[in-house]
Amino acid sequence: MTLAAGSWSMIGQGAILGNAEAELRAFLDRSGMPAASTLLGLSALPSDDPRNVGMLGMHGNYGPNIRNQECDLLIAVGCRFSDRVATSPKTFAKQAKIVQIDIDRSEIDKNVQTDHHIIGDACRVLELLNKITDGKGTMEDLDTLRDLADMIENTALCGLGKSAPKPVISTLNAFRDEYVAHIRDRRCPAGVCSKLRVYSIDPAKCKGCSKCARNCPASAIHGTLKSPYTIDQDACIRCGSCVEQCAFGAITVEK
Repeated sequence: MTLAAGSWSMIGQGAILGNAEAELRAFLDRSGMPAASTLLGLSALPSDDPRNVGMLGMHGNYGPNIRNQECDLLIAVGCRFSDRVATSPKTFAKQAKIVQIDIDRSEIDKNVQTDHHIIGDACRVLELLNKITDGKGTMEDLDTLRDLADMIENTALCGLGKSAPKPVISTLNAFRDEYVAHIRDRRCPAGVCSKLRVYSIDPAKCKGCSKCARNCPASAIHGTLKSPYTIDQDACIRCGSCVEQCAFGAITVEK
């Protein structure tokens, strides 16, 4: 999944009502995004979670409200942009691309105009996104999405219903190559999805200091002092700690 450097997630009560807490945390882990909550969405993410930067809105914290006006991409999960959060709807995150995930079609674009939206249960949507960003998605998943979208568009009895699947169809059309890269090649073109990164050690640069091995939480790096070390790809958890520890630039990341 390709994300802007200033990506940001906004969590509402829908994430709680949809029992999507675990999927939400997994999604934030994979995307690396920080997140803020509305008043009713506070318990979706533990307050001591390092990605949790506080509460949004008129009763919220200063930092999240400022970040909201500076981000490049805002993903709202189960949030309806009430007047306590979007106190000025016309200028709310106007600089950002806004993606809204909500099960209720009537909440889409109701208070704040969005650029893209996904209509569905937050838990199921995040579950599918996590599956794809883990490299575990299948081409059948894309076929299912397309079939469902086409069915809704062709059988809906009103204009509003016919328009509901449009964002899904346009995304599959415009960004299908990214979906396919994640599913078929097990590769993230943007290098954002941590589960799809491959870490390796360049033997020409490795000094055999063992610092990466000593600090690897999965004990996936092996070797002997003063000789090049290697990474066990089956044991590697793709955390990136080896890159942070290496002072010689010997760790390469294949995206």
